[in-house]
Amino acid sequence: MTTHTFKPDMPPPGKVFGPMAWMRQNLFSSWINTLLTLFSLYLIYLVVPPIISWALLDANWVGTTKEDCTKAGACWVFIEQRFGQFMYGYFPNELRWRVDLTAVLAIVGAAPLFISKFQRKAVYGIAFLVIYPIVAFYLLHGGAFGLTNVPTS
Repeated sequence: MTTHTFKPDMPPPGKVFGPMAWMRQNLFSSWINTLLTLFSLYLIYLVVPPIISWALLDANWVGTTKEDCTKAGACWVFIEQRFGQFMYGYFPNELRWRVDLTAVLAIVGAAPLFISKFQRKAVYGIAFLVIYPIVAFYLLHGGAFGLTNVPTS
């Protein structure tokens, strides 16, 4: 009696699968696609290096005033100085915890909607869409439940 032994599978042909095949099929499938691909690469070559140079290499990173921005690049000094304003606007400093709590509640409250095995997503989603805005309003605006009122003007 003879026993049959299987040989290992052969790899797929290189011209059908893999990154080179994808590029051949999608970027260089015709002369117009080849021309558009090369033109796009040239535009990327022209645009990306100056942006990297301006935003990172020639940028000012350290300082506290406008006078500290001496280079021709981006002035990241203001990002550090005004980060709180960028994130919270004119919300009072001592009440910014309410904005943070509102964001955390939104993330934690919406998280079950992204879990595939979570039951009754529709009911939970509708309840979340009804309850969360009310909670967020009272957290951000205040004036109830002992929270200080935050004027909107």
